[in-house]
Amino acid sequence: MANNDNLNHKKSKSDKEIDKNLEVYTLSNKTANNDKNLQNSAKRKPKSVSSIALCLTIILVLVTVDQLTKIVFYKQYFSIIDNFLEIHYLTNTGAAFSIMEGAQWFFIILTIVVLYGLFFVIFTRRISNSTFFRVTLSILIGGIIGNFIDRFAFSCVRDFLHVVPFGFVCNMADIFITVATIMLCVYILFLHDKDKKKTKKVRISDVTREPWDIEEMQKDEQNNGETPADHKHPEIRKEN
Repeated sequence: MANNDNLNHKKSKSDKEIDKNLEVYTLSNKTANNDKNLQNSAKRKPKSVSSIALCLTIILVLVTVDQLTKIVFYKQYFSIIDNFLEIHYLTNTGAAFSIMEGAQWFFIILTIVVLYGLFFVIFTRRISNSTFFRVTLSILIGGIIGNFIDRFAFSCVRDFLHVVPFGFVCNMADIFITVATIMLCVYILFLHDKDKKKTKKVRISDVTREPWDIEEMQKDEQNNGETPADHKHPEIRKEN
């Protein structure tokens, strides 16, 4: 009887040691995973910051080019390529092809809403983390802001590039918007699926998880009479 009590006491003491070691091991793994996540996050920050800086630089450059060309070609009229391209300054109070003339406040409010959405997509990367996609949106934003400045400051859009065969007059902001639209179509048709597959890949090192969950521990105990720690640390075993 005394031997049985000693054996039970010994088992109880051994179980406590195992639980303690198991808790320490779990905590150490948890800490290690958190440290890895912090390191990975720190590594990703410079890339994210540089990507945002690239987008803002593109927007600033395009807006500057648009506004400067509108100043340079203010009330200018001359031919660049005969019967194809000429400088012909005029103002437009509507949208493309003078649609909805005079509805300046409608366009201003609509532009603010669109710009908010585009900046949200760029900064949060909710739709895509592709550099091509973000550059495309930056070009689009640059063009939109260029015409937005005109509408807000002059109540009209200043155009000066007359494409003779097509009979329309545009500006650099319109060209940026057109180029961005083409790039966006290319992304949707050819690059979106590839980018989507890349974003679905999740690195194990980027995910915090426990070394094992309670269900796995119970299964191991029932099947083998051992805890997951017994496999990690052979020296920690229950005494039979």
